[in-house]
Parts: sequence; C-alpha cells; structure tokens
Amino acid sequence: MTNDFNFSELNFEIKIITPSGTEVTINPLAQVSINENNIKKEIQLLPAQYAFFGSVYIHNKKLRDLKELELRNLKNAAGKAIREESVKAGKEFKNKQIEEIISEMESVQRLEIELIKLDAETNQLYYLCNALDKKVTSLRSLSYMKSKEDDVDNNRSKSGIFNSDAINSPSIDPNRFEKTTLT
Repeated sequence: MTNDFNFSELNFEIKIITPSGTEVTINPLAQVSINENNIKKEIQLLPAQYAFFGSVYIHNKKLRDLKELELRNLKNAAGKAIREESVKAGKEFKNKQIEEIISEMESVQRLEIELIKLDAETNQLYYLCNALDKKVTSLRSLSYMKSKEDDVDNNRSKSGIFNSDAINSPSIDPNRFEKTTLT
C-alpha cells in the first residue's frame, strides 16, 4: 500500500445557511487550501474567511439549538396529551409506552431528521473553522520561511554572489602574465 493520496478526490461540497438565511454551497477544500505563490494575499484574506465561517457556524448552531428545543417541546406536549387521553380512557401508559408512541409520530420523526441535518452542517462548519485555524499556523510558517529565503537572496545579491556585475565581469586574461617553464 502506498501513501500517495490524490487530494482532488476530496473535492466535495457542503450546503450552509448564512446568517441572512441564504443557502450557499461551498467547497471546504478550496477554503482551506493554500496558494504558496501568493502567501501575502492568503494572509490578508484569512481574517475575513474566519469571520464569515465563524458567524455561519454560530448561526447554524443557533438554528440547531432552536430545532432541538422545538423537538423537546413537541415531545413534552405530545406526552402530556397522551397521558391526559389515557386517564380519560381509564388506561394508564407507562413512560416507555408513551415514548414509543411519541417516537412513531410523523411530526417528531420529521423534526428529528431536520435536527440530524442541522447537526451535520453545524459539525462541518465547526471542523472547517478548525481547519482555518490550522491554515493560520501553516501560513505563519510559510511566511517565515519565505522571509528567510528572501533574506538569503538579498544577502547573496549584496555580497556579489549571483550579482549580475560579478557574473559579467571580465575574466582574467592568462596572456597578461609571464609563462613559467619547467627546465
């Protein structure tokens, strides 16, 4: 088994809901990949990316929490109604039986599916924000390495190594000096 991995295979999209309520499809890999040829632009863009995806994450987390609350309230109301009806009918259901009846309700199942979807989207955004944190670290390292490379290049050009004047300077003419002969 080889360790060669083709990152283009990771090309996938996720749907997110922005704080304005707009549904947007994004490619998370494109958000966290680094263009090493333009590190400065990447560094300048990163705070805006982080602010956007952080606010989208918080918004989705709020939507998820509200859906959780809606589901809990629906289950509580349904449980209360079932208990009241069972008392009127002269039957008494155990908590386990009430939970089974509630879990079979179409409205509860629909909300649970919506909650699962919101939870998945929220988790994807959470990990995208974590990946952006890792991108910050990588960009710092790359920026540092680039500045060191630039320092080395500047020192070479100042010292004459790889300097165009040094490369184009006239060579020493061997005919100008006396030839020594061995006797």
